[in-house]
Amino acid sequence: MSNITTKQAIDIFLLSCKVEGKSYGTIECYTDKLKGFLWYATNYQWSDDIKLITTDHLRQFLAYLRETPHRFNSTCPRAMKPCNSTTVQKYYRALSALYNWLINEEIVSISPLAKIKVPKAEKKVVKALSNNEVNQLLGILGNTFDGIRNKAIILVLIDCGLRLGELLNIKVGDIKMDQQLMKVDGKTGERVVRYGLTTAKALKQYLKLRSNVNGHNESFWLTKKGISLKDSSVETLFIKLRNKTGIHVHPHLLRHTFATCTRIQFLCGIRSR
Repeated sequence: MSNITTKQAIDIFLLSCKVEGKSYGTIECYTDKLKGFLWYATNYQWSDDIKLITTDHLRQFLAYLRETPHRFNSTCPRAMKPCNSTTVQKYYRALSALYNWLINEEIVSISPLAKIKVPKAEKKVVKALSNNEVNQLLGILGNTFDGIRNKAIILVLIDCGLRLGELLNIKVGDIKMDQQLMKVDGKTGERVVRYGLTTAKALKQYLKLRSNVNGHNESFWLTKKGISLKDSSVETLFIKLRNKTGIHVHPHLLRHTFATCTRIQFLCGIRSR
């Protein structure tokens, strides 16, 4: 490929990731981060030829992420403040994967990232949710389609310790309701997890509503219009939960709660069989 635009390179790279069998979460992360990179390259009038992107270009982009209070002209809440160090590192790693692929494909001979050190991620102490906080979150969801689905999502995240990508990658056939087992596929590969009685009841309630929405979509988690649920929709769910309860909840916090807070498993009855 003598001439290849940045957009073409990103599109082919993401296609290659799918062919190589990279996890849903990895591909979603690369897609999101490289979308922002392409927006910046286009709006700051870089050359269309990806071979002409330099180390200084990439430094400017990484600085933009860290310093700009409103990024990408987006109305998404997460774009309304500068990126933290962990998020900047994710952009760096997505770019690194892209350029490693470009080198392997002999499109470029050297990565302009080579002279840029990996941004250090912040070390944060993640606290588990208390029993009262879990009950508070579940108590405000209501009995609408979204409320019943979202309750099932929260219980699955707490009970099974799933990553967001693993959750959204679940298909209808991956859940064995009679055995309370769930097959998940994520960054660590495929595995089977067990869930408890409370989660099983929430899943059954959701499945009753789901059966009336779209029987042809294999994705387990759907909107009430029958469309596969996206990570942006789950992010919006957690933003609403934070605003309504004052609890700074997010998917990784529920995963951390699964790993560390055994008292919730018993007090809430989530792990009851």
